[in-house]
Amino acid sequence: MGKSLTFQYFVLLLLCCGLTVKAQQDIDLENLGQKTKETLKKNPFKISGRISANTVLYSSNTYNSREPFTYFLNGNLNLGIYN
Repeated sequence: MGKSLTFQYFVLLLLCCGLTVKAQQDIDLENLGQKTKETLKKNPFKISGRISANTVLYSSNTYNSREPFTYFLNGNLNLGIYN
C-alpha cells in the first residue's frame, strides 16, 4: 500500500511539472518578427549598479582581538545588452 501511494504521488508530480513546462514554452509565432524589430529599435545597453558603506564598532573589556572601528565600501556594476 505504501509503495503504491508513493508511486501515485510521483506520477502526480511528473504531471504537474510537465504542465508547468508546457505553459512556459508558449510562443507567439505570428508576432515574433514584429516583437524582434521593436526590441532591436530600443536602446541596446543598460547600465546599473549599487554602492554601499558599512561600519563596525567593537568594544570589549577583555583583550582587543580586532580593530575598534572598521568600515567597508562595497560596489557593483551591472551591464545589460537587450534586456
